[in-house]
Amino acid sequence: MKPEAEGCELIELRGELVPDFELRKFTDVQLVVEERLEPFEDRNVVGRIHGAGTSERPELAREVVLLSAHYDHLGIRPAPKGREREDSLFNGADDNASGCAALLELAQAFGAGKKPARTLVVLFTTDEEIDGGGVKHYMSAPAEPLASTVANVNLEMLGRPDEKVGGPGHLWLTGHELSNLGAAWSEQGLPIAADPRPEEGFFTRSDNYALALEGIVAQTLSSFGLHKEYHKPLDEAATLDYAHLESAARVAFTAVGTLADGSVKPAWLPGKQPKKLEPKPRMSPEEVEAQRARRKAEKASAGGDEDEGEGGGPK
Repeated sequence: MKPEAEGCELIELRGELVPDFELRKFTDVQLVVEERLEPFEDRNVVGRIHGAGTSERPELAREVVLLSAHYDHLGIRPAPKGREREDSLFNGADDNASGCAALLELAQAFGAGKKPARTLVVLFTTDEEIDGGGVKHYMSAPAEPLASTVANVNLEMLGRPDEKVGGPGHLWLTGHELSNLGAAWSEQGLPIAADPRPEEGFFTRSDNYALALEGIVAQTLSSFGLHKEYHKPLDEAATLDYAHLESAARVAFTAVGTLADGSVKPAWLPGKQPKKLEPKPRMSPEEVEAQRARRKAEKASAGGDEDEGEGGGPK
């Protein structure tokens, strides 16, 4: 086969094509491939454990705690040119098979035990890695009314310990400073710390955030320590710490238990509820021109460059 030409890729022959090519002594081949994008349907997976309330507070049965984890990841992506033989399957063992495994354990444990006071909805979402389409779809057709949903505990990347919060068996909570959950769980002696890397913005980077913007106390439990396998094919099952994952699931079960039994009433702290950003109203052409004139005058008075791009903004 000829050396790789510009705009072409080398291919490896397998199966019945190999003896045919050897017999005919082909030196090169041209393949014409028609690429066609086809839509595909993906699904959330939802389960429910009906609450029973308590003798003192039967109304708790009508309140809902949503437990969630996303099961999608990044699929298969083409390997870089010259590295075609490298692994291109993004397994997502930590992100987020670990969270899904923990959520399955919680669902089984709550389902096998005494009925919770509050109703529990167990949600495995798809499309978190793209644009959160899974949780958005759930919000458009929830298993229980969002108005009755008092909390969302989202499980994300629990497969490896984070030394910044104590190592194995310790978790951190996104948005710890925003609600009463972190303090309530600390009072219970649970090893759940504040997010040690708030600058990463993890509170806004998982499925909990869309729910939080609707007023639901929605936060994520995690132990992600910024390992180098994040969003790479190297996020393999062999890299997980299974003893830590088991401990993390037990901590999450105990934490959720305080919500399920009604002993903790989730609430945003005063002034801390996340708010939707209202889009700025579009300026009229007259307002745009006035803004341009004002900026030019300001720059002229300061001796600056008056050259501006279209739309009234600097180039």
